[in-house]
Amino acid sequence: MKLPALHTLTHWIRRINKDFCFVAAVYMCVYIYAVTAIPELIIPPISTDPFSFDIIASIIKAQGLLLEGMPAYFFTPFYAYFTYIIKLFTGIDRILFFRVLIFVQMSCFLVSTYFFRQLIYLIFNSKAIARIGLYLYAFFPPFIFYAVIPVKDTLTLSCIVLCLYSFFQYRNNPKISYVIGCGVFMSIAINLRASFAVMLPVCLYGVYKSPHKWRDGAVLIISSMLFILPFTARNYFVADEPVMLSCVGGIHYYIGNYGGAKGTYIRQKEIRSSAFGHYFDAKKAAETNTRTELSDVEMNSYWKEKTRTEIRMDKFRWYKLMLTKLFLFVNDQEISNNFNLSFFQETYIPFKLLSYPYTFGILFIFGILGFVFTSFRFKKVVVVSIILISAASLQIFIASRYRLPITPFLLIGMISCINSVREGKLKFSYKSGVVILILALVTYYPCFGSDNVFIRGAKKKHQYSESMMKRLEKEGRENFNTYIENRKKQYVKEYTPQRLLDAPDFSQFQLQ
Repeated sequence: MKLPALHTLTHWIRRINKDFCFVAAVYMCVYIYAVTAIPELIIPPISTDPFSFDIIASIIKAQGLLLEGMPAYFFTPFYAYFTYIIKLFTGIDRILFFRVLIFVQMSCFLVSTYFFRQLIYLIFNSKAIARIGLYLYAFFPPFIFYAVIPVKDTLTLSCIVLCLYSFFQYRNNPKISYVIGCGVFMSIAINLRASFAVMLPVCLYGVYKSPHKWRDGAVLIISSMLFILPFTARNYFVADEPVMLSCVGGIHYYIGNYGGAKGTYIRQKEIRSSAFGHYFDAKKAAETNTRTELSDVEMNSYWKEKTRTEIRMDKFRWYKLMLTKLFLFVNDQEISNNFNLSFFQETYIPFKLLSYPYTFGILFIFGILGFVFTSFRFKKVVVVSIILISAASLQIFIASRYRLPITPFLLIGMISCINSVREGKLKFSYKSGVVILILALVTYYPCFGSDNVFIRGAKKKHQYSESMMKRLEKEGRENFNTYIENRKKQYVKEYTPQRLLDAPDFSQFQLQ
């Protein structure tokens, strides 16, 4: 007699091939090196995203899941609770917290490598091409880099791949389970990166062609709200703010499009560069300018309207900015705002091995080449999706991590290009040569001359984390954790007088 659970487990183990095991082994080696030899990963510099979410996870732990007395979410709620769960297991041990967080996120990414391979097989019906797809996905240098960075991007990428896999499986075999999977992973991806919301109408159009379009469409909509509506409900009933997810979309929109925007992150006057600054400082600035006490919704609307006003004042400037952003969006150079890939490639041994010529520029050129000159299943869905996601991402684009959601789609185009060459359907011609030349000129255009400006910032962060490591060695783990907890309290105090990290009750949320 076979146990169903054991039979299912055995079935999945048999499907995991040697290629996946090799990829997992490589990633585990990189992980071990990263969490033992790269100080900025386990002791992130002040005001970086990992530093902020460490504090936010601690605030949730101190104040409770509903965060009573606090405003609408001013951070990515799903990722905040995700890090909170890690915090429950690791306690105040900060080193352990980041090591476990990176391990869990890398494990999610490794799961996505397996499903990306299955996705490619579903599209091209070739084990050889699916194998190539697995390696192209797993060994794209930015993916390896982000897999060891304690930020939300790896989790976002993994959910996008799982969403696509579920959707294409549904188009191939319209089962309700695939619709639910597509909706659930889409919901998480939207929570993590709002630009992915444009995939909902694309998937709904695909469902509309199915035999059970009304049932499946309703299920898709409901499941796509699964990791959105609970946070909306908390904002409405607890914070008394009708905000869907986060109330800082307005300030991010302003930073990306205001009169002095250049296409990369520029710190605003009186607004500090952090998740806390983008809420507390932005709200204080809005209230100062309007001379009115504002709700979170009103503050968000203020920054959006201010952005639109500046755009209307000089539309030509904004069109020029969008063109600049488009060039930066597809540029080969990695624009960083937390950690820098080029600095890692210069400094750390595993990342020095990632200096092979497989960059975003290569992916962009051959991905577009695949869209233009080849045919494959679900091509219209892939092309429409990449256009919509790119257009949505450009509105708030300030760093290369904002373009990660389009990379799986570009990989599909690139793999189609390889498959067509393999089958003899695509040969070099005058037309393809001209397209390659134009794309190369666009992606390799030296927008910054060099990436020294980003490397300098990365070096400063490295020096800070290195000094903290020396402090850890000198004081010991227990004393160091106590120091970090006190430093986190002091950091929060710089933004608000409320003792969020150790006060379970307070009646009114105040700003300094």
